[in-house]
Amino acid sequence: MLLAVALLAVPAEAGKKRKKKKQKPPEASSAVEALEAVERSLWAYDTQGAHEALEPLLAEATPEVLTAHARVLEQQRSYGDATADLRKAAEKSPADPAPLVFLGETFLHADDEDAATQAFAEAEARAKARLADSPSDTRALYYLGVAQQRQKKFSAAVETLAKARAKEPDNALIVYQLGTTHAFQRDWTKAVDLLTESISMDSGIAYAYYYRGLAAGQAGRKDLLINDLDRFLFMAPEAPEADRARKVRNAG
Repeated sequence: MLLAVALLAVPAEAGKKRKKKKQKPPEASSAVEALEAVERSLWAYDTQGAHEALEPLLAEATPEVLTAHARVLEQQRSYGDATADLRKAAEKSPADPAPLVFLGETFLHADDEDAATQAFAEAEARAKARLADSPSDTRALYYLGVAQQRQKKFSAAVETLAKARAKEPDNALIVYQLGTTHAFQRDWTKAVDLLTESISMDSGIAYAYYYRGLAAGQAGRKDLLINDLDRFLFMAPEAPEADRARKVRNAG
């Protein structure tokens, strides 16, 4: 189960046609289920699927919906609109590190590294504040680890994500982030092992194939490099990293 699924939510009958009546706000349980569907689509880079699942919730404008909508916009490369939604989400939920982590990711794809660094630092501060009050908060540990990773604090990120994994050992997203962190550290074999584990838990994380492919190439596993980058390009042909994946794959 993906940890970040807890961020999101939409109605089970969202896809059914209804008579033109004023729609009631979705039931809480249905909203959670829908946001879980959005989350799965986002990690699989199924941008259209995420947009369709989210659409019935857009009128609610909760921090979770704003964050999800921003992530859809980010995948559509509408970076300005995405950052606006993430700032609103961060304001509405001032203790939550998640909107700021995704804000940092958006700035990275928009080639604004200074703004990205600031967003990740603010996310780190929020996560640490939450952990000071609730040391066993796995979600806070996860976002702290990602914020540290993105600030190139790799050793701290590994330690933090390992703590999160100890609390939720079956969480594929935590294992994915651990594997990615080891790839950034150039610990290629460890990265391949962890990313393989995350894929075995959840085959729908597109970037797990991207980072495992790159790590496998460095580890001398050209077969895995080609297979993984092909898989990544199949899932996320419009991702910002797709051009690099094509170049590495063709060179391999």
